[in-house]
Parts: sequence; C-alpha cells; structure tokens
Amino acid sequence: MSAIALAAEFDQGRVGPNFQIDFVTLLFQPSGTQQAELDRLLADQQDESSPDYHRWLTPAPFGDRFGLSPADLGKISAWLQSYGLRINDVARGRHWIIFSGTAVQVEAAFRTHIHRYAINGETHFGNSTPLSIPAVLDGIIGAIGGLNDFAL
Repeated sequence: MSAIALAAEFDQGRVGPNFQIDFVTLLFQPSGTQQAELDRLLADQQDESSPDYHRWLTPAPFGDRFGLSPADLGKISAWLQSYGLRINDVARGRHWIIFSGTAVQVEAAFRTHIHRYAINGETHFGNSTPLSIPAVLDGIIGAIGGLNDFAL
C-alpha cells in the first residue's frame, strides 16, 4: 500500500493549530571533507599502528572537527526561532538540534501539514505532505526526526 493510500484510508484530518510537537530533531549532515576525515579518524582509532589508536574525542573537539560550524548553527537556530519554535537542546558535538513547537509553527517552518491518523484503534500524528526547508539549508540538514509518532 502506498503512503498516499495509507494517508487517504486512515487520515483523520489536520491536528489543531495548538497541538504540541515536542522534541523534533534536525540531524546535520557533515560536509564531504568532514565525513572523509571522520572515516579516516575512526579507522585510525582502531589501527594499533596509528598514533590515533584509541585516542577518543570529547564532544567539543569532535564538534570543532566534524560538527556544524557555529555560523551555520546560528543560521538554523535563527530560522527555527523565526517561526516561534523553541530550541530544547543542541548536541555538544554540534551534529543535531532538538526543538519543539505547535503544529501551526511546525507547518509554517516546514511548509507541510500535520494530520491525525487512526490505525488499528490507535491515533497517531504525522506530516501528510513532504517537508520543505529553505534552499540555504540544503546540504546542512541530513535528516529530520520526530514529526510523527509512528513506531518504526
């Protein structure tokens, strides 16, 4: 069954505008250079002949090498807050940010609609249309989690 058929069959309509969506996670995508360097470091940390063998990084140095730049983190935080969304937490390694807000705020920020779904006697919520992010954030955001409550 396609997602559209599922949505049509079980869709109960939009949630109320004040429906609270807590702990949405934006996972940041490392640049190609960062990913290649991280892959090298991980291999070296497991190679007994490497000077980096078992030399683990704490979150701050990890963030400095492989996390989002402070400028990009500021850009994303400002974008979320411009829609009234509340920043709950930022990874010390700067590879994710967690935020919360109402359905109307989330819908405006991601240009989507949040609907209720009734499936097997349970009610769930989730976006009914694809998400959209500003082009300036393309390549920075790797994944978005928490815009639905379906168990995987």
